[in-house]
Amino acid sequence: GGRLDVADTDVEARLLAQASAPNDQATALFAGLSALVGLLLAFSAMLLTMPERRRFVADLRLEGLGDLTVVQLLVFDALVLGAAATAVGLALGDLLSRSVFTAAPDYLTYAFTFGEQRIVAPRAVAIAAGGGMAATLLAALGPLGDLVSRRPLDAVYQDADAGARRSPIPRRAMAVVGAALAGAAAAVVLAAPASALPALMLLLAGMLLLVPALLAALLRLLDGVGRRLRSPVLVVSLGELRATSTRATALAATGALAVFASVAVEGAHYDLQRGLDRGAHAGSVRTDLWVAPAGPQNVLTTTPFTPTAAQRRAIAAVPGVARLRVQRSAFLDVGNRRMRVFAPPRRGGPLLIPSQMVAGDAAVANARLRAGGWIALTDAVARELGVGIGDPVPLPTPVPRRLRLAATATNLGWSAGTLVLNPADFRAAWGSPAVTALLVDLAPGVPPARARRAVAAALGPDGGLAVQTAAERERQLRDAIAQGMSRLTQIAVLVLVAGALALAAAMSGMLWSRRPRLAALKLSGFSDGAVWRTLVLESALVLGIGCCIGALFGLGGQYLLTRWLAEATGFPAAYATAGWLAAAACAGVTAVAVAIAALPGWAAARVPAAAGAQQG
Repeated sequence: GGRLDVADTDVEARLLAQASAPNDQATALFAGLSALVGLLLAFSAMLLTMPERRRFVADLRLEGLGDLTVVQLLVFDALVLGAAATAVGLALGDLLSRSVFTAAPDYLTYAFTFGEQRIVAPRAVAIAAGGGMAATLLAALGPLGDLVSRRPLDAVYQDADAGARRSPIPRRAMAVVGAALAGAAAAVVLAAPASALPALMLLLAGMLLLVPALLAALLRLLDGVGRRLRSPVLVVSLGELRATSTRATALAATGALAVFASVAVEGAHYDLQRGLDRGAHAGSVRTDLWVAPAGPQNVLTTTPFTPTAAQRRAIAAVPGVARLRVQRSAFLDVGNRRMRVFAPPRRGGPLLIPSQMVAGDAAVANARLRAGGWIALTDAVARELGVGIGDPVPLPTPVPRRLRLAATATNLGWSAGTLVLNPADFRAAWGSPAVTALLVDLAPGVPPARARRAVAAALGPDGGLAVQTAAERERQLRDAIAQGMSRLTQIAVLVLVAGALALAAAMSGMLWSRRPRLAALKLSGFSDGAVWRTLVLESALVLGIGCCIGALFGLGGQYLLTRWLAEATGFPAAYATAGWLAAAACAGVTAVAVAIAALPGWAAARVPAAAGAQQG
């Protein structure tokens, strides 16, 4: 009869899935970036041991072992390493999911009911374990290239980086392709803003292909500086990096990827937070004092109540109170969305703030909303319903209504979308005189804090109503928004910390494996301190260059992610270049990795000079 909703038993799950989709999409995207970081770290770690593993394969071939046996040994080695590392990774992931990543953002609890249980899907475990094993197996295939050679001793007498130094053509070709991919990313986002995610993948691939050429160019530039300064430490550091170009490129690319992911994620988060904070401020300053039912679940003021005549008179009698208005809000299920319906008072400011609009004329839209019979709708919802400006929109409210679309807007901070109409239309659609907030306007010059205490005293402690100033309400909204978006910061920090620690471990292993070369430096007259300074400078150079490349490309990734958030999710994201964030991420990763690698570097620098003579 048009008076009751009839729905499937799983409708709540569908509504929740849609409401949490932006958070889930962002989490999935940045988990993918984290997986790429892990894959590159695996390759980097294997590249550091490539010379030793190639010599091991050469020894096996000289002893008469067949190619199949060599393959079996390498694969078994990779399986053991992969299984051990995967077990540790799954255990750490489980610990993080229990202690760091909350099961559900608090902002969703305003409209949905959640249980306390934590569910780990077998698919998630299988993907994580399978990805770790696959990365290790792929990284272990490098020495197998020697099996096609007819000269088993090539791995003994030929340096692993010799091929890369002899032929610069592949590096140039990679640079050309990388620049083309970066240009394609810009073209894609300009032509189709909603395709920002494919553009992000193109930009990421372009960065990785450009790292070898950019690293080589910057090393040549620094080489000229070192010769002018006549610094033996700088000259030797640059010579060592050029002599191990494959390892240096792997480390630089790993640092670039970690910083890229962190800057892109956290930069987009700041853009989103800034847009949401702007909306929280605009909505809070509609009045001086807010009176609504108390409780942490009523942050969005959706709990209805009917103020009594005595309560209205008590508020109006407080000295300094100039006017009392009402606001109505609620949640409404439209299709697979649990939308927030928002009905601000018709007097005292626009119903729809121009910065929140996507399509439509602000003056015309606000005039229509005040007159009644019109609504403003989140742009993504309007596209789903197939309606445009001026079209009628059927609303499944308790008293069904058909109102015309005056404008489309952002989602005003609620991921499932928001619907704006005037209070009279809201009251008719819900068939109830209940309100969700009383807006108290004060006379000019009246301190809000003093008036808040007076209004609270007039209402008494038994009414169940809380009184907030506009500033207090804005802080509460900002805190709720920040908690909902905290997952992005957690992922960005996790990628950054994991990248810094992994880079430090990889650099430490590389420095320790080069003790014979360090002993040779001592035979040339270098002291322990000079060798150690050479190692520290070498680490700082390769990691600093890689992190700077990642920071620059990360700013481009921030722009792409911000466009995607605005287009695909409807959030009011406002782009601003996060240069300070890029600089901090670059400096932080470099400093942490170099500081951690400095200790094993000092131990490696104390290798006896006699080891160099024995190696020669």
